[in-house]
Amino acid sequence: MSPGIYLVDTSGIFRILQSGLRKAWSDQLAAGVIVICPIVELEFLYSARSLADRLEKQRLIHDLLGWVPIPEDVYRTRPRGSAAADRSRSTSIS
Repeated sequence: MSPGIYLVDTSGIFRILQSGLRKAWSDQLAAGVIVICPIVELEFLYSARSLADRLEKQRLIHDLLGWVPIPEDVYRTRPRGSAAADRSRSTSIS
């Protein structure tokens, strides 16, 4: 399988699940170049209306889409008031 080159977002998953778009992207889906990450998976599965619906959605995206992990440090936040955070928000006009 080739590495993913298209990271699909939640709205993209819903669109790809429509039969017309699924046909249009069938070559890319089969090649495994359309991928999701854990955050997109979480957003998509949040739309499930029941456990059975969630399991079906989970099976569907795992059958159709590739997977790309994200580094753990993505979940870290910078403390407010830190020097780095303050510098990134300030604008300097010289």
